[in-house]
Amino acid sequence: MDYILQIMLGTFTQKPPDTKKVLRTLQQTYKRIGPQDIIVGWTTESESYQQILDLVHGNGKKVWLWLPVFSELPGDLNPDPAYNYSGELQEGLEILPNEDFRFVCPSSPHNQMLSLRLFDQYFSSLSFDGVFLDKIRHASFAGGLKHVFGCFCPSCQKNYVEAGVDIEQIQHLLKEHPNAFCPSALDRLRYRFDHPAVDRFYRAKADIITDAAEKIATGFQDRGLMVAFDVFAPAVAYLMGQDIERLSKEASFIKPMMYRITHAPAGLPFELENFGQAFASAGCEAVSILQRIWKQEDLCSADAADEQISRLQDNCTASIYPGYEINGIPGVCDNTPDYVAECAEHYSKLGVGKSVLSWNLLAKTDKNISGLRKAGQPNT
Repeated sequence: MDYILQIMLGTFTQKPPDTKKVLRTLQQTYKRIGPQDIIVGWTTESESYQQILDLVHGNGKKVWLWLPVFSELPGDLNPDPAYNYSGELQEGLEILPNEDFRFVCPSSPHNQMLSLRLFDQYFSSLSFDGVFLDKIRHASFAGGLKHVFGCFCPSCQKNYVEAGVDIEQIQHLLKEHPNAFCPSALDRLRYRFDHPAVDRFYRAKADIITDAAEKIATGFQDRGLMVAFDVFAPAVAYLMGQDIERLSKEASFIKPMMYRITHAPAGLPFELENFGQAFASAGCEAVSILQRIWKQEDLCSADAADEQISRLQDNCTASIYPGYEINGIPGVCDNTPDYVAECAEHYSKLGVGKSVLSWNLLAKTDKNISGLRKAGQPNT
């Protein structure tokens, strides 16, 4: 199994790291595990990109530009905001430094072109092989039901109505019977819901994301670039509008974020906890319902991850390259070489061609990379 190395040079509000440090870390990693493809982004201010491209291409590997789509966008792009089901502006979340997790309207034609505008303005002169698109979804349950069940702007409501969704009925159910929005079954990679109106609503939310992804992917492909998507783990992805099976038709590869020890957005422990809390007041044991559906006692276990990856392999057109934590962030992602080894061993046995060492090679990864040796990777 080969690897893809993920490197965060900073958000649009951060000062990029020193170029020499970035190149040194990458060279040291290459010496330990051999040359690998990389994903790098997404700041527009770094002088590192060209030197990274030279180093990686010189070793015969590919470089994917990491870009956000519906969150973490520069304010000067003036994205159209998202609105919750009560008609209020969607708020951000202060969870990690320099990321506010404020999602914008995904049905807005203006917003759908912003990642392309960013590429054309800042990156088109560089020889990237492809783009790796992140945050191509609705907001998650981290901000509660109002946060996740958007956008309800006029454009999105029009999409819902065209899909046969009764807007007033959905708003009533969200306020009076929120437990109706917990799934009851799994159909391939899509959850199903007992209430027909809720089932249509979730499908319409996913269609908005998929339709936007198709347009954005076509824009990058027309520029001669391959496209890949960063998605949530299947246990929670559809709840945030990611129909991975359909998204995979537009991508060279899909990276499901199988972050089993991360207590922050996209981490399974974090997302499942917030999913459960969002429905607790309605007397719904939401996480237990997901465990029953997946027939897993612990959705953060290695066995549960295997089941999710296997289902992706069975139902997706694109290659599936699981992402797992290589970095360590005290209190957020308390990583160990043993955890890294476990992930690599499991995914290798599933026959995946590559896995993604996530989500930042520059953040305390040296010790954890040694875990790859336990998984049979030489030179570590």
